[in-house]
Amino acid sequence: MAAVCAPSAAQAAPATVPASVRVVGSAPGWRQIFSADFNGVSLPSQCVKYSGPYAGGASYWMHDEVNVSGGLLRLGIQRRAQGGKPYPSGGVSCYKVAQIFGRYEWRAKVPPGKGIDSYATLWQDGGGDNHRTLVEILGVPGKEIMAVTNAYGSGVADDHIAGRYAGGFHTYAIEWTPAAFRLLVDGVQRFSSTHVSTVKKSLQFAVINGDTFSGLPDGSTPLPAELQVDWVRAYAYVADAPAAAGQAPSVTPTAQVPAGGATPKATGTPTATVGADAAGRPGHPAASGPARAWAVWAAGALALVLAVGVGRLVVRRNRPSAWPRSP
Repeated sequence: MAAVCAPSAAQAAPATVPASVRVVGSAPGWRQIFSADFNGVSLPSQCVKYSGPYAGGASYWMHDEVNVSGGLLRLGIQRRAQGGKPYPSGGVSCYKVAQIFGRYEWRAKVPPGKGIDSYATLWQDGGGDNHRTLVEILGVPGKEIMAVTNAYGSGVADDHIAGRYAGGFHTYAIEWTPAAFRLLVDGVQRFSSTHVSTVKKSLQFAVINGDTFSGLPDGSTPLPAELQVDWVRAYAYVADAPAAAGQAPSVTPTAQVPAGGATPKATGTPTATVGADAAGRPGHPAASGPARAWAVWAAGALALVLAVGVGRLVVRRNRPSAWPRSP
């Protein structure tokens, strides 16, 4: 749920890129840790389905609103009473692909219409929402908006960015490093911030409605509708490492044929009880100078914190919290 604020001045709409093209980049280095092309009929084993009511709105997450078919992850929403909510919808958390810093890429098509919030999020491990990252898109005809939220513990950097997002596929990329956070759409930077979160987070996708930001569908909203995700890639941040050919993207906005990689195989259909909201912030440090020295120091300090806390780490598949966006 994005905070209600006036949209920024309209920016040029991102161009659509071919299905075979993926946004890539160069420094710092990135190591691919996850790839899903949704060519089968099951979710990757690293991901689970949302389940339960969205307390802040009119949606109720249902397993049957999450499907993999035709080479796509399909997160549906329709008008049908369920669990005291009028709109069952779908959500997915890839909670096993959690890390601090990284690059996340996906190609998706959001549905048009009023009252449908299609979002991707980096959700913080352990609950809470003060480190949430959200990329939310409302496809209201003539008033399409992308709300970006980058919370970093002590504050929030956000923006509403006008454009054309619904009804066609676009590529999205989040870059989150020790120095900065940024979001690219079709290879063009649309948001950046020097505020950086330092907590572990995982990538998730969902459809919701009925809150202050998204509102409710009206008679013009085509329902049932789907948020369709074509593919997803996740990369770990590798400080001071060069980009690996065919694997690591660079920071310079360019386009390149995606690297290969087998689709992870799912084993069964795990369940997640939903709760919480997400945050994050990607970006890229300078190649040299004070910023790079700071990034190295920050990485060392972070490693120390992780070492101290490793003995207290408890992995839980179901983590209910104040916001229903993460298992």
